[in-house]
Amino acid sequence: MIRALACAVLGASLVMSSACATPKVAADTPRAQILDLLSSRHQLPARDRFEAAAPEPAKLLRAIAVDPSVPDLQRYAAYEALGWWPDDATFALYVEAVAPAQKAGQRHRVMRYLALAFGERALAPLTATLTGDGDPQIRLTAATAIADIPGDAARAALTAASKSDEAAVVRQGIERLLQRGGALR
Repeated sequence: MIRALACAVLGASLVMSSACATPKVAADTPRAQILDLLSSRHQLPARDRFEAAAPEPAKLLRAIAVDPSVPDLQRYAAYEALGWWPDDATFALYVEAVAPAQKAGQRHRVMRYLALAFGERALAPLTATLTGDGDPQIRLTAATAIADIPGDAARAALTAASKSDEAAVVRQGIERLLQRGGALR
């Protein structure tokens, strides 16, 4: 009798576990292939690998970047990969990603991607962050991103901030960037 009861409980639990299991995305779908590429730990795969995995990789990468169910490391890698598609949609996504309401880790990463992908076009949102954000670490990251942008306008933005920032650590960090005379790469 105990054995029959144990078998019934075991059988019911197997039925319940298979009925409650989370469905997996087929490994051959474009989304699954892109997510697999984004799981690379050491280096982002080349652009052509993303293009081979999906017919519209940038569109899929944008969706992954903002999907809260995707682990942060894959989301951040999606933001990085979008640098290969520097169009208006990517620019808008990057600007939203560095907004004060977003996670600090995301903001730190995406500011650099914004500068590298869009150059001088990125100056306005990065300068706004440099001069208006309350977090000195975020301001330093904005300064570092601006230092990656070639040209006089970027240098002028850094020079102005080096004279006016309220935090000594930010002023000193900007001074070091200016003394290097080039991008930090």
